[in-house]
Amino acid sequence: MSLLHVLILTFITQASSDEPSISQDLYNLYSMKKSIEKSKYSGKNTYYYEIEDLNNYNAFTIKSILDSDTDIYSLIRFEHMPMIIPVSNVSNDSQYLGQWSMRKIRAEVKLLLHQLYRIELLLNGIFL
Repeated sequence: MSLLHVLILTFITQASSDEPSISQDLYNLYSMKKSIEKSKYSGKNTYYYEIEDLNNYNAFTIKSILDSDTDIYSLIRFEHMPMIIPVSNVSNDSQYLGQWSMRKIRAEVKLLLHQLYRIELLLNGIFL
């Protein structure tokens, strides 16, 4: 899922020296403000911009406008929010490993037996 209020802009090498004036223009036109803290980790000539006012423009509309400026930007990207939450946390319950789980109750075997039973009923003409 892309964030509607963020664009990551990579300037071509020649335009990177004009970045302060371009940043001012982006703020005046689209209310985009450069995040200095997040830009530190974005790479060479790459800056993290946040859109402060989404009433007129969002990241998708601004990207479509800026895509034509190939003499200024070498890459324009969206910021993506990860939708997968890692579940590799370990429980602090000392009895966790001894508790019930799908394998301990042999759920997959019971599901297979239930499906076979339904097939047998259908073959014998007994409908569920």
